[in-house]
Amino acid sequence: MRYIILGAIVGIIFVLLVFGNEFIAKKEPKIKIDIPLIGMKESRIIIGNKHIHHWLIFTVILLLSLIDMGVDKRMVEVLRGFCVTMIVHGLIYADRFDFEV
Repeated sequence: MRYIILGAIVGIIFVLLVFGNEFIAKKEPKIKIDIPLIGMKESRIIIGNKHIHHWLIFTVILLLSLIDMGVDKRMVEVLRGFCVTMIVHGLIYADRFDFEV
């Protein structure tokens, strides 16, 4: 349980550093990340013509973490805490179900 809490704390710190403490829909993050391999540009993942929100991505990661893959359970718990924080953060936004670019 303490590792889940650690993951949540890391998630909160990450949210504050990258997104700030304001929850304004469509606001650009403070730190922009580009990863062309996965379609990420300016911290937004675009697949086709749809914006894939970070809460949805972390929901998939959280579900995958339920599969026992032989990874250290402490690391999995930290990941789960981080994922829950990111899911909650993403669902706070007013545009949480708006997938249009």
